[in-house]
Amino acid sequence: MKFKISQKIYFMSRYTICGIIIQVMISSVLFASDGEAQPKLPMDKIFPSLDLQNQTLESIFKQITRQTNLKFAYEEGRVGLNKIINMEASGKSLKDVLERISKNSSLSFKRIGNQVFVSKRKAPSLIEKVPVSVIVSGIVTDENGGGLPGVSILESGTSNGAITDAEGNYQIEVAGEDAVLVFSFVGYQREEVAVNGRTALNIQITPDVKAFEDIIVVGFSEQRKISFTGAQTSIPARELDHSVANISTMLAGRLAGITGVQRSGEPGFDGADIWIRGISTMSRGSNPLILVDGVERSMDNIDPQNIESFSILKDASATAVYGVRGANGVILIDTKRGKEEKPEITFDFNQGITHFTKTPALLGGVDYMELSN
Repeated sequence: MKFKISQKIYFMSRYTICGIIIQVMISSVLFASDGEAQPKLPMDKIFPSLDLQNQTLESIFKQITRQTNLKFAYEEGRVGLNKIINMEASGKSLKDVLERISKNSSLSFKRIGNQVFVSKRKAPSLIEKVPVSVIVSGIVTDENGGGLPGVSILESGTSNGAITDAEGNYQIEVAGEDAVLVFSFVGYQREEVAVNGRTALNIQITPDVKAFEDIIVVGFSEQRKISFTGAQTSIPARELDHSVANISTMLAGRLAGITGVQRSGEPGFDGADIWIRGISTMSRGSNPLILVDGVERSMDNIDPQNIESFSILKDASATAVYGVRGANGVILIDTKRGKEEKPEITFDFNQGITHFTKTPALLGGVDYMELSN
């Protein structure tokens, strides 16, 4: 009996010792790692003895691996292992060596454990230049050198602006040295001037001759269009130069506020009734007053090629000089004048065919008699 108990204790102790040994071995496998792979020192504390005189990157990586057990991971096609490095590395830490290699080869190094990952360094992003505001001042003058008051100065592309004073002086703060200033004034040409870093900018603007040359006929006189305040519409004579039998039939749709109705197509009676801003009077008719070279007449028989200017006066302020006759508006036509130049002969030929769009079917004599009886 004692022998059996001792035998059981022996086997139990043996199994226990074997179990402990197995547990220790498994723990060693789980928690232990390669002694070389465990980083012991940071790279700024590692001072390898390297030969970096006319060495390729691949050769340098192999030297570092042999002396420090650090392994380099990279993509061969992008790193450029054949690049030659020529530098002095004596007494320098591994961190300093890699930083200098990074500057010379556009590479970046990142250490994780015992591995150093090598990649192509991204190009540095351009630092956006912060614009510095600039105060620009000066004077705006006319063609005679006198200061112009009320000239509008606007920074191009923004709502930042200023206006000249009574003597033509101005001052404006712009966003940067490359700003563009736009100078504008009624009756003068618009000017765009680049600042280009200048703080004093004097500008002379020139009159817009074209704007002053636009002349309109008002009553029995002429006025510049820029100084006319009434409701007036003009149509270029070249737009009236069409092969039509009557000018009145082509006005509707070409001028604002004009209504034209053609009531018949009979030759000689195919003129259109013209209304300017509707019908204003009921007693004396609704047609406008038509003056050709200052004489009241119809415009139905005027050749479009002989017209020099064609204007329509619409509101009361424009037609006041004509009194009650201008209540329905006034049409002013000026014909061309002769010039002291070489004679010119113009020949135009137009041909057309007019026919019914639909011819009704008529009854014969027999059919008419049968229907009648």
